[in-house]
Amino acid sequence: MVLPIGTGLFGLVRLERVQPDACPDKRGIMMTDNGKIRIGIARCLLGEKVRYDGTHKLDRFLRDTLGQYVEWVPVCPEVETGMPVPREAVRLVGSDGDIRLVGRTRGKIGRPACASGG
Repeated sequence: MVLPIGTGLFGLVRLERVQPDACPDKRGIMMTDNGKIRIGIARCLLGEKVRYDGTHKLDRFLRDTLGQYVEWVPVCPEVETGMPVPREAVRLVGSDGDIRLVGRTRGKIGRPACASGG
């Protein structure tokens, strides 16, 4: 299991990636061979320019300080679902179990695959 840090289009991300060099400790936490805990983090927080406007949100404390003690697993749900960089800023809007992507300028964009079970 990888613990999440960061938010994005789909909120906090829970990752369960099995890596050959990682195994759960007695508490079930995925550890690398060097004893570091694997933690999911938004790619933009590590300085990657994947945000909607083509920028990043580098957090030097996370990257430089905390990064000495953990192994980051960078993720960007927007990019990983095929959205381009740069792109229209979007947010999830939902009621009664109907979740849709809504853009700032174009309005409703569609339903994310994860929201419809597919």
